[in-house]
Amino acid sequence: MSQQTRRIILTLIMVIILFIFLTNIAYATTLVEPSRFIFTLKPGERITEAIKVTNTQDTEAEFVAVIYDWTLDDLDRLITFKAGSREDTLEELIKFNPRRFKLAPGKSQYVRFTLTAPKNGKWMERKGIIFFEQETPPAENEIGAAIVTQVGTTIYLSFTETINAFRFFGSKVEAPPEGPPFAILDLAHEGLGHIR
Repeated sequence: MSQQTRRIILTLIMVIILFIFLTNIAYATTLVEPSRFIFTLKPGERITEAIKVTNTQDTEAEFVAVIYDWTLDDLDRLITFKAGSREDTLEELIKFNPRRFKLAPGKSQYVRFTLTAPKNGKWMERKGIIFFEQETPPAENEIGAAIVTQVGTTIYLSFTETINAFRFFGSKVEAPPEGPPFAILDLAHEGLGHIR
């Protein structure tokens, strides 16, 4: 077999493996609604809400609800952490029902969650992402890696005692030679809550 024939065969095998891998990822789809919750609670108050999870795949899937802490890096990319890793965690304040469940193709499940505000403490805004995780193992009798798909809902929890404040230092409008003008605000965040 010539060197060129080997390269063609190797390239063909790599394309087939890539196609199979990407096809498996395409099937690993889930719909989660709504994508965000924003709550403001009094100390000790409790609220229960529901998230609708829909299996849009053509096979049965098992899901696990997991809460994560998160932040954004300097480039606004999502960085997740194990719940309880950050000061603004929801870890001790949230409960799920059900946490683990299976869904047939095209079926939906409402996952209820309850948030309980602490009775005292630091009144900084808390946030987390509830990911519905699905692990897809490699095909039987094949070499491969398990793929964990995460689809989530963001939760913000502030309190009636949370201070939302910022200091305004000034503003200016810049008009670049190309493109529309834009405003620049000079602000400093001084509160304990996220200002949206």
